[in-house]
Amino acid sequence: MSEEVKNAANVVSRAIVFCLIMNGAMGLGGIIALLFCIGDPNVVLGTNFTYPIIEIFKQGTKSVEGSAVMVALIIVIGLSLDIGNMAAASRMLWSFARDRGVPGWRCSKVDGKTKIPVMAILTTTVLSVLVGLISIGSPVAF
Repeated sequence: MSEEVKNAANVVSRAIVFCLIMNGAMGLGGIIALLFCIGDPNVVLGTNFTYPIIEIFKQGTKSVEGSAVMVALIIVIGLSLDIGNMAAASRMLWSFARDRGVPGWRCSKVDGKTKIPVMAILTTTVLSVLVGLISIGSPVAF
């Protein structure tokens, strides 16, 4: 995508550094806010929920329904991020395949009907699913 930017070496580098700084600051702020919301750490660590974050939300909202809504928001945000990551990864695979930078460069073909690189999207999706299956097969893997 940087091939469409004027003075890409400087502009894209600055954008990447700016994004890293901003995301780091936002993540740190989120972690600090979460740590301030923890009531009793022993209750959070000894919870019956699968993920301790649910207990933190339950302590903060004092209701199961409120914590369920907050967890649902996290799931929706995570799925949205996954869609963006898949789009970026398939775009990179398509670009590398177009320049014959990957073995099996058939991923560079754009479907005539849909005008999208279907093979690049499918390859990226299948590889992501296979990596995700590792955690199901082995709890020690991640």
